Amino acid sequence: MPSGRRDGLISIADEVFQHMSSPASQLQDLLRSFDDKGLSAVDLVALSGAHLFFQTTWNLIKPRLYPADLTMNATFVTALRSVCPQKGGGSILVNNNRMSQDPNKLSNALYQNVASRQVLFTSDQTLTSRNDTAAMVADNAARPIAWMARFAVAMLKMGRIELLTGAAGEVRKVCFATNSAT
Repeated sequence: MPSGRRDGLISIADEVFQHMSSPASQLQDLLRSFDDKGLSAVDLVALSGAHLFFQTTWNLIKPRLYPADLTMNATFVTALRSVCPQKGGGSILVNNNRMSQDPNKLSNALYQNVASRQVLFTSDQTLTSRNDTAAMVADNAARPIAWMARFAVAMLKMGRIELLTGAAGEVRKVCFATNSAT
């Protein structure tokens, strides 16, 4: 990512979720949300690869397991149910990384998970609900170097969303806090 991006002086945690898609989002909603920010279907599919790093609490995936979501691999559902009981278990953490040898290494493994229907989020599985995005998933699974290039381009595009210019905001010394807070 290029350095020197200007960020706002105020961050309100509650506002973050107003601009994020839900893990239960369907493809058409994701595409609309990305289009509203100037991003394409290619960007959506490429950036979804970062979901490999996600952990989620049991509450967010429970609706996909009880009753079983038919888009999920049945063996995967059974394995998740053994960790996540139907009642309780709200604070149990579940990793989205099912296939990578190193859970901290960015890779194209999410697309293999999507192809085998072993992802936690509807928003990932729905990438296969349309022929064009399903083809992108398959290509990203088969060609990791091509996916990395698409991911890098999409990250750069995402970094230019609602870019502040001039005297607005500040270039932060650390990305997660305003300069006056550090």
